[in-house]
Amino acid sequence: MFESLCKRAFPLICVVAIVASAAAPSATKQPATKATAAPIDVRSLSDAKAKYEAARRSATAQYLRELQELKRRFLKAENLDEANAVQQAITEVERTSDERTASESRPHRFVVKAKDDWQQTLPVKKGDVLDIKATGEWCINDQMRSQTTYQPDGLRADGTAEVHGQWAILMARIGFKIYLVGKECRITVPQDGVLEFRSNDFNPTDNDGSLAVSVVQN
Repeated sequence: MFESLCKRAFPLICVVAIVASAAAPSATKQPATKATAAPIDVRSLSDAKAKYEAARRSATAQYLRELQELKRRFLKAENLDEANAVQQAITEVERTSDERTASESRPHRFVVKAKDDWQQTLPVKKGDVLDIKATGEWCINDQMRSQTTYQPDGLRADGTAEVHGQWAILMARIGFKIYLVGKECRITVPQDGVLEFRSNDFNPTDNDGSLAVSVVQN
C-alpha cells in the first residue's frame, strides 16, 4: 500500500518542485538599476530661454540639411513627387524661420529705473549685435532735483555735465563687461549671457525717474 501511495504522490511532488524553481529568483540575475538623467545646469529663466533658442536653431539647421539631402536623392532617382513634397517642407521651414527672425529684429522695449541696481532685460548670445537707444530723464539726487536731473548720456537739459564726467550715464552689462551706452550704442556681444542696465551712480537709493530703452537684437 505504501508503495502505491508513493507512485501516486510522485508526479504531484515533481510539479510542485518545478513551480517553486520557476518562482525563485535567479542567483545570477543582476539587480535593475535606474537610469540617471543628465544634470540640468540653468540658474535663471533667461538661461533656460537661451538654451532653448540655441537648441531650436541647431535642430532647425540640421532638419534643413536632411531635407536638402532627401531632395537631392529623390531628384537623382527621378522621383519628382517626393522631391516636390520635400521642397514644400523646406519652403515652410524657411518661411517660419524668416518670420521668427523678423520678429526678433523688432525692438525690445524696457523701462530702466534710476533707483534700482542692475536690471536684467533679455538673454543674448555671443556674436549678437545690439543696437540700443534710450530716451527720457532721471534724477540721481532727489534732494537736488534741478541740479541732478540728466538725460541718458549724463548731460543736463542745457547740455552741461556733472563734474564727475560720466555721472548718471546709462550703462549696460553683459557678464562682467560694462558699457557706457548713453543715448545710443552698438554692442557686439562677447559671450552668452543677459543684458542688464543701470545708472552710473554708486548710491541709487536717492534716485528717481526712469529711461525708456529699446534694443534691436541682430
